[in-house]
Amino acid sequence: MALFNFSRLNKPLPEKPKDMRFIKFTKRQEFFMERDMKGLKTAYTSSTMPGFEQRGLLYEIYRENLIFDAHLRGITEKRTLSVINQTLNYFDQAGNVIEHEIFKSHRFNQMLKDVFETVYWGFTVIQFEKEGGKFGYYLYPRELVNAENLELLTDQYSQNGYPIELFENAVTFGEQGDMGLFMPAGVYSIFKRNLLGDWAQYSEQAGMMLNMIKGTGNDKLTEKAITDVYDSIGSGASVNIPEGVDMDFKNLSSGSQNALFENFFDTMNGEQSKLILGQKLTTDEGSGSLSQAVVHAAQQGIILNADTKYLLSFLNSEFRQSLGLWGVSDTGYFAFDDSEQLTTSEKLDNDLKLMQLGYIFAPEYLKERYGIND
Repeated sequence: MALFNFSRLNKPLPEKPKDMRFIKFTKRQEFFMERDMKGLKTAYTSSTMPGFEQRGLLYEIYRENLIFDAHLRGITEKRTLSVINQTLNYFDQAGNVIEHEIFKSHRFNQMLKDVFETVYWGFTVIQFEKEGGKFGYYLYPRELVNAENLELLTDQYSQNGYPIELFENAVTFGEQGDMGLFMPAGVYSIFKRNLLGDWAQYSEQAGMMLNMIKGTGNDKLTEKAITDVYDSIGSGASVNIPEGVDMDFKNLSSGSQNALFENFFDTMNGEQSKLILGQKLTTDEGSGSLSQAVVHAAQQGIILNADTKYLLSFLNSEFRQSLGLWGVSDTGYFAFDDSEQLTTSEKLDNDLKLMQLGYIFAPEYLKERYGIND
């Protein structure tokens, strides 16, 4: 064991001060943050281990984040609904719309949602079914899918599985090595979840009234009687200061302290918005110019166009080949009806023409159309 050699000092050690002041600084342990980050890293490692891929732990974290992170859930729903809420038609080779009841069913719309959410999860396995002549499908729990070996596991912690090709009318969608957008988004969710704990603790301590009791003597009955009186007043904290002890209480609450929490939280939300939506102006509250709104809305239009092609790639391949199950010809093609959809530049051009004619738009209209708050 190495010891410090005091003989090497050029001057004697200072005397111990007579007036000692004790300083004790305590803070919340970083156990939860460390645990959550290590858990995410472990889950990612197990999901990418060659020959032993298991996504169960990773997908458990995804689901937990969706439950406790309202912002993440909101922006994913916004992106998903912007795609599946468009009018979808199935055309024959002559360009005529083919009407069929399965395309109007709730299960069909739910399938579109589950398939598109591959963007967030990374890989999807669906088995089409004919339920009494009606459209049906089964979404295999993503925890049971071994994307690397294209197998369905017996349970999420097992290495034993069956090849997907053995399951009739089962199809896959997505890239085998893709972990989805929920993987990077999960980092910000962990920061926010732990920040909320610190923020709640700070709010409780900074906003609670402190009752100080000073007295002489050591009468336990008197001490208890006084404490009972204070406890009956409300939920404020109280402290009994013994005789001969002087305690100084500092209020750490301030406007800059509050802004620190708010800014960090907003930053994490903004990063998630940029990750999922490609921008944040049309989602988060805030001021922005017309030019900024147009640029951000245009970016959102680019992502929508890509998402539309992404979903159509599934419908016009894996799904179309299964249409015979429900008596629908598989020689047609799916396409979204964009006849009523205007690009952002087209909307702006129309509005500018109206403004040149003297029309004044209400602030609510500009906020709804371009995400402008002032």
